[in-house]
Amino acid sequence: MDIYDISLRSEGWFVARMQILYQHGDDEEKVIEIGGDLLMGQYREAGLRKLSIPEGSKLKLRARVIAGKDNTVDHGFTFRSKSNTMAQYQLNGTTFHNSFDLHRPRL
Repeated sequence: MDIYDISLRSEGWFVARMQILYQHGDDEEKVIEIGGDLLMGQYREAGLRKLSIPEGSKLKLRARVIAGKDNTVDHGFTFRSKSNTMAQYQLNGTTFHNSFDLHRPRL
């Protein structure tokens, strides 16, 4: 699915950092950290159009959980700046038992 952005709402009992993993063509996968600490109840949008991610790159969302188990979504998206779809995720759980919920992509 083509998207122009990714958002994350934290509902977990931990501190996390939002990361975007992207790969363009045969290049190595790269990581961009979005903002600082994300606490329970906070919401963040990645702002992919403002980052140096090449058009057509494959994207995944990762939550880097401080002093806990990191989590990466198990499916990816394609970055298209002209898309009208945003992938919206919620991160739930505890430090070592956390999970993502993909809410219906927003058009």
